Amino acid sequence: MYIDEHFDDNHTSLEVEFMRQMFTVGPYIPPPDPQPVIDVLKTHGTPRRVRRGDLLKAAEESGRLFLVEEGLCCYLSTCTPHPYIPFLMTPGCTMGDITTLGHRNYAIEWRALSDSTIIVVPPRVLEDVLTNPTLRALKIQHLISKEESSLEGMSANFTLEPAIRLRVLFQQLIEATGTLTEGWMPIPYRLTAECLGMVVNLTRANVSRLISEWGHQELVHRMGQDLEVHAALFNNLPDWQSKSWREQAPTRFS
Repeated sequence: MYIDEHFDDNHTSLEVEFMRQMFTVGPYIPPPDPQPVIDVLKTHGTPRRVRRGDLLKAAEESGRLFLVEEGLCCYLSTCTPHPYIPFLMTPGCTMGDITTLGHRNYAIEWRALSDSTIIVVPPRVLEDVLTNPTLRALKIQHLISKEESSLEGMSANFTLEPAIRLRVLFQQLIEATGTLTEGWMPIPYRLTAECLGMVVNLTRANVSRLISEWGHQELVHRMGQDLEVHAALFNNLPDWQSKSWREQAPTRFS
């Protein structure tokens, strides 16, 4: 992974920090499933092409299990005054694992945010995975990381200023597709300002204003319909695992 190869306490490479306030995973996008679990799900699942905007699961449905193979999907909460996206699901992410194992339903829709390929998996397959001690240990660890990522997202939206939240989201999208590098990088998905705001708890107008400001600072530019950002946009993000953050931490609580 990029973080293992390029990240150290001194931030000598790329000067990119990863926003984490409590755990070792980032917000907004859960970590992908362990590869051995993905292999089992793909072996027993059926590929299905979906179009941008397609409803994959209604809020009242249960017993559904998908693996995102290509594209971008999301969880969407519509039972609140302002709909929001608690999770973006990139390739390798499983949708419905917690509800499948818990045999319960949640008021969350699943939608495709881009043309995507998903693997439709019979729920019993995931239950069978847990009968294998090695796969069970991997999946339990993954589920914990998934919940930690959810808590990181909620914490970020409550405690960080708007500009940091949107910077973090852009960083997470690029990192999830393995394209984080030095210099200019394309945002790997075409997401509207409204959609971005639903992830980081901002209005469409505020998202557009921030992107415009970064454009004037030469940190963001558009290539046709695509948005590109410079690595400098990700400097100095709060990360409890960085040396600089730890050095400042005592003064934060004094």
